[in-house]
Amino acid sequence: MDSKANEYVSPWGGEVPAGEPVHDMWLRLTVDNSFKIRALELASDKNPYPACSEVANAFARLVGLTIGPGWQRKIKEHVGGAAGCIHFAELLGPIGSVMFQTILPFLYYKEGTFDKQPRPGLIDSCHAYRQGGEVVRRFWPNLSTE
Repeated sequence: MDSKANEYVSPWGGEVPAGEPVHDMWLRLTVDNSFKIRALELASDKNPYPACSEVANAFARLVGLTIGPGWQRKIKEHVGGAAGCIHFAELLGPIGSVMFQTILPFLYYKEGTFDKQPRPGLIDSCHAYRQGGEVVRRFWPNLSTE
């Protein structure tokens, strides 16, 4: 959701008060344990142009794809430019990172490998997984700097 600090005139909606949303969008992505997209829902409840509400079906093309190497390229190929919406496309990029950071540790833990060998690049990929932090100290004491 975004808004403007000042009142403005929209060619499609007339006067828009300060603080009123320009965009009010949401996206829900459902993936399985192999990072394959099983469902993708999105809506633009408020937008500056009527055509903005027409892109939801375009994003259905992503269902069945697997998020992994080349994810940004896949987004551009399927819903980039005039085929989609830059706002939704930009939201999908970081979702790949967030998904891996969230799901992989649980998969590794379930498989019994999380506490033996971290995923390459996991250490120091964020504050929680910093080499001198509690998570690394607990799961991989041999890699901890404390």
